[in-house]
Amino acid sequence: MDNPILALTLVVLLFSKSVPVFGTIDILPISYNDVNRLEFSLNLEFLAAEFFLYGSLGYGLDRVDPQLAKGGPPPIGATRANLDNLTADIITQFGYQQVGNIRAIANTVRGFPRPLLDISSAVFARTIDIAFGRDIRPPFNPYGNSINFLIASYYMPYTVLTGYVEANPNLSGSTFKALVAGLLGVKAGQDGVIRALLYQRRDTRVEPYNITVGEFTNRISELRNTLGRGGVKEEGLINVTTSLGVGGIRVSTGNVLSANIDSLSYGRTPAEILRIVYGTGNERRPGAFFPNGANGLDSSSTDTSPEATPAASSSSPRAHSSATNFDSPSSVSGPDRDYDLYAHDLQHEHDLHQTVASKYRESIMDNPILALTLVVLLFSKSVPVFGTIDILPISYNDVNRLEFSLNLEFLAAEFFLYGSLGYGLDRVDPQLAKGGPPPIGATRANLDNLTADIITQFGYQQVGNIRAIANTVRGFPRPLLDISSAVFARTIDIAFGRDIRPPFNPYGNSINFLIASYYMPYTVLTGYVEANPNLSGSTFKALVAGLLGVKAGQDGVIRALLYQRRDTRVEPYNITVGEFTNRISELRNTLGRGGVKEEGLINVTTSLGVGGIRVSTGNVLSANIDSLSYGRTPAEILRIVYGTGNERRPGAFFPNGANGRIATILSA
Repeated sequence: MDNPILALTLVVLLFSKSVPVFGTIDILPISYNDVNRLEFSLNLEFLAAEFFLYGSLGYGLDRVDPQLAKGGPPPIGATRANLDNLTADIITQFGYQQVGNIRAIANTVRGFPRPLLDISSAVFARTIDIAFGRDIRPPFNPYGNSINFLIASYYMPYTVLTGYVEANPNLSGSTFKALVAGLLGVKAGQDGVIRALLYQRRDTRVEPYNITVGEFTNRISELRNTLGRGGVKEEGLINVTTSLGVGGIRVSTGNVLSANIDSLSYGRTPAEILRIVYGTGNERRPGAFFPNGANGLDSSSTDTSPEATPAASSSSPRAHSSATNFDSPSSVSGPDRDYDLYAHDLQHEHDLHQTVASKYRESIMDNPILALTLVVLLFSKSVPVFGTIDILPISYNDVNRLEFSLNLEFLAAEFFLYGSLGYGLDRVDPQLAKGGPPPIGATRANLDNLTADIITQFGYQQVGNIRAIANTVRGFPRPLLDISSAVFARTIDIAFGRDIRPPFNPYGNSINFLIASYYMPYTVLTGYVEANPNLSGSTFKALVAGLLGVKAGQDGVIRALLYQRRDTRVEPYNITVGEFTNRISELRNTLGRGGVKEEGLINVTTSLGVGGIRVSTGNVLSANIDSLSYGRTPAEILRIVYGTGNERRPGAFFPNGANGRIATILSA
């Protein structure tokens, strides 16, 4: 305000389309960017919601929860698909999960009307034609059968999750980071379920094209990589590379999940995503699923020239978005002005915090007694480093939280590697164990080919994840792990409140191993969901987003494989798969002492993410009332993996306790 030249320069930059508002250089206020990024995702959430709801039920948001659409136009070409019972059940759950997610976002930011969406069979047919570089005849119809619909669904959650992965390191507010973690967990879980259902059929030929399911997914992924213009950000179900998250080791001909060299989920910028969902490779030229373009701040840079897009009336959502998003507070009135003033207040608050922090640092430097007191407190074991009050430096807490997760990553790595291959980290990548003791009771499981393939991939994904963490923080030696059948048997006995005879053996067959695997990724993902809003450094937020995406994907795959068999009776116990998962989840809720933080495969409540509407007897994914992934604190997690309900009393999978500063302090 004291420098009119500087003020004018900033205004010109703000309103210049040549200046990116989302990227490595970002001149928008930090808190305003949080709103920006979260609102952008609404476009993709709307798209997935309408596709899943119409595909399974024959109707969409305008009937399920009309207020969420905010008067936006109904989707073009939406219709009910010809689905088998299992697929219809899962897609119905996905549809209502989308409703919960949209509601959660709408409760956090102002949002905008649903954009015009085109989910007609014609759009999918054109996309498939482009993917194969030729006309596919008859035209591909996503609504024709379950296989086709799942192939089309392959488009939906993955596109959204890459946006959340990219956004996370750029978020500032804890509310936004918490919400994005919950959203990312569910999107990655949905993607895992879809990929698992397709992966089982990857060699099946889609009629009448004589093209395999795997080839369809690979062509779609190649097209999206091309349109996005951001390099390889996804892979189809057929592994055509020579690596799988472990730096050059090819362990499978398949990709049950899509991830980078360290098995971290990929991220895509809004520009990359728009190039893909517009189908034009140009974020300024709408088309395909968004014929009039997307809404929100990050999409306002799209080309609105007559030759690039149909003219938008002043009453259309797109026109509303473009006309108001970059208006200055002084030039607008009503809600738009209130919104911009709110953003201004948030930035003022941010600046105030920075000033206070600066004065605080100066006061410490000027006061040696105060500085010494803080040093003593910092190194005192009686002070918690993880909780509602935290006096450790923020960057140190980031290290703390990331290192804590290593305990759980080691546990899952050894279980998956031994279960599928008969050996673990000490053979696959010994340096990662850092001399820690070998696990107790680890052995190779009696797995069918499909399960062995998937679990092998999971094992090597764990290796990549541990390496990624080790490249970011110092870490510690692998703790002593007990993954013997005896530990699992005792856990199952406690879950059922009686001795199960013969004792449960996770290594006995594929069903048993998958039930035991139900323990692994979910425990880790809840830790990442809880940690994310407390992280400060962009490096840590980026890594946790990538880790969370893969853990949630693994959990989705495991739950999908079990969900198909939830009514199957596990021999010789005469207990269904679904009942096993419910008992395990109930036990973990009890041990964690943090309330309900998960549900088994059988839906015993009256809601599914939409505030009281029961739409299925199953839970293909575990999520809260708004279909956001649950989070658990380190204390809750230790109570569960120790099997004692007490973070100070080791046992079960960690007979000598977990490693790291958080575990050490919690045990004091």
